[in-house]
Amino acid sequence: FPVTIWAAVSQHEIDTLTHKLQKQAQYREKYQQLENERGQYYRQLTQIQDELTQIDNTPGGLRRHIQQLLINTLLSEANRILEKINGRYYVRAADSAHGLALEIEDTRHHNQRRLPKTLSGGESFVVSLALALALAEIANNGRSIESLFLDEGFGNLDAESLYLAMGALEGLSIQGKTVGVISHVEGVKKRIKTQLELVKKADGCSELKWVA
Repeated sequence: FPVTIWAAVSQHEIDTLTHKLQKQAQYREKYQQLENERGQYYRQLTQIQDELTQIDNTPGGLRRHIQQLLINTLLSEANRILEKINGRYYVRAADSAHGLALEIEDTRHHNQRRLPKTLSGGESFVVSLALALALAEIANNGRSIESLFLDEGFGNLDAESLYLAMGALEGLSIQGKTVGVISHVEGVKKRIKTQLELVKKADGCSELKWVA
């Protein structure tokens, strides 16, 4: 009988010690996790301090740094739009002592970079449209633009450039955006099915006419 009691007491002590060891292992694991997080936060703090020091030592300081962040955001958004409506060109920032300079990366020519002034009328239209949409998206604080109207002088585009420009606009339409185009160019009218035509009447007034 005493032996049975001793055995029962010993098993209880074993269970108690096992439980304590398990809790201790959990505390050690939690401590290690917190230590790793502390190290991560410390590295982030060090990086931020280094960046602040670099900003202070850069001509223009904080203002220049914020401008660069905005430029990076603008180009990133513009390239996202370009990838959807064209898939060929990307806008890249170029080194310049006079502020922001842009280059166009052409994926169909081994990612070579070229000056924007070397683009054709249609190519310039596509890039300008992407930059304008990107700037509007940023100004809207993340609220997506669902509709837009364009009156961009389509008459100055040759046939090939007009084809490229209309393809870009149709790409926006496929993405769910409503695009309204104000134009008298026949090439534009042929590509747009839903039309409102402004018709001049004999009395000098004008009226809107639905064209099916």
